[in-house]
Amino acid sequence: MHKLALLLTLLLLSSQPSYAEKLKVFAGITWGLHHLEDDIPKGTVTEAVVALMDATDIPYEILMMNWAQAQKQNRGTPQSLLFALARQPEREAHYSWLVPLGQLDLKIARLTSRPELQLASFNELKQYKIAAVRTLSTHKMLLKAGITESEQLLLVDSSSRLLKVIEEGLVDFVFYDAALTPAILQEFNYPADFLTPTDVKVPWQNLWLYLAANPQLDEVIKQKIIQTHERLMDSDTDYQLKISRILAKTN
Repeated sequence: MHKLALLLTLLLLSSQPSYAEKLKVFAGITWGLHHLEDDIPKGTVTEAVVALMDATDIPYEILMMNWAQAQKQNRGTPQSLLFALARQPEREAHYSWLVPLGQLDLKIARLTSRPELQLASFNELKQYKIAAVRTLSTHKMLLKAGITESEQLLLVDSSSRLLKVIEEGLVDFVFYDAALTPAILQEFNYPADFLTPTDVKVPWQNLWLYLAANPQLDEVIKQKIIQTHERLMDSDTDYQLKISRILAKTN
């Protein structure tokens, strides 16, 4: 009987993934969603991801950096996650999409002090300059819409630089999300009415942000994360609140 119990224990242990090293959880910096405060990961998405990962009992560490570095590190680290990544057709095969976190609601915005800038359609944007953060979904979508980097598109590496270039008149328009942009403006000491969204609709479906994984991540770990999210969404009101706060409108 003792031998049978020992055998069953060994079989159970052998079926579990090895947690010899902490799972790397990479994140690009998007202020309000996931950012650093005194080198500590913060933000509404960060809070939800921490709650989820803690509930899985999988040892992990969150590593935040600019978006280009975060995506590069995730691609080069088979046992790793990445958040919060916009799900786009051209990215579909390069990631395992584990948990939806929130949906963007993008608009085109101008400086409030420049009411002469008027757009009747998205196509008219080609007559102006627009800025976007390098490697983000907005960068890729603008290229797909025929906006050229050499003429109409100025790429920057951070949200703070994005605000600076429109303030200095280097570009005419930037992207605006009612759930994100007010927090970004506040963080970098810009007035709440610094930008005015236009009524022009972007020519693509607003994208979902995901907790994604390198496709080579252990399948058992992937399923444990997905199943834990589903369980928490069914029964944990605190986790449900954290998810609901992601991209919740602030105006």
